[in-house]
Amino acid sequence: MIVFNAILSLYFLLLHPKITKGKLSGGMASFLSFVSIGLGQAYNRQLVKSILFLALYLVLFVRITKQGDDFSGWAIFFVLFVLPILSMIEANYSSRRMNQRLAKKQQKKQMEQRAGLLTTYHENNHQFAVDTNILMHDADLLIHLLGTKQIKLIISSQVFKELDGLKNNKEKLTRMRAQLAFDVIEAYQRKGLLKLIQVPTYDKLQKLALSTSADEKIIATYLYEFKNGANNLLFLSNDKGARIIARNAGMPVAEV
Repeated sequence: MIVFNAILSLYFLLLHPKITKGKLSGGMASFLSFVSIGLGQAYNRQLVKSILFLALYLVLFVRITKQGDDFSGWAIFFVLFVLPILSMIEANYSSRRMNQRLAKKQQKKQMEQRAGLLTTYHENNHQFAVDTNILMHDADLLIHLLGTKQIKLIISSQVFKELDGLKNNKEKLTRMRAQLAFDVIEAYQRKGLLKLIQVPTYDKLQKLALSTSADEKIIATYLYEFKNGANNLLFLSNDKGARIIARNAGMPVAEV
């Protein structure tokens, strides 16, 4: 058992993470602990826990073997059944916790990469005109930028109107995201890094060759500013359709 655990532990510690890219399976961790106590912990790359579970099991098992009659039935039951089950439960729990930490780490890394892209635009003197989807789905990115860079946001009144409607959406998650978006907007306003601008009139929309649809009203708001002196404006949107329309109308665009 010791040799078997040692070989597989080395595999899980050194080779397995490179093959699986770090993601762990709670079911696999439990199964491996069932196969051999402590192996699930090795799979989770928790070498100390693996050694402790295996050592405790072996010490108690050897004592029971040598002093069989001196140990109660409960002690034997603990060693043969309870301890392996605890190892399985712990391995499953730890793998899920480690996956959560890994996911947060990856999200933070991705956010920092995206923040770096926006910082580059900012250093090139761009100002950001944001679409509704940026505020709804990238609030954490905007909060991160607020704490690290003095980046100004330009927001169309149409975006504000859409967020106000989303606050009353039937889906709880959508309502929460909309409220968080308003929190972000207010945080930028308090620091003097927010500019709210009105949607152009119908006549101006026609001159810009844009319709009265929600997306085109947002684009028109920023395009009108762009054509009237704000030539450092950059439309941020993760909506491919909106980017295509904006680009076709002559508005500089970027996605995050």
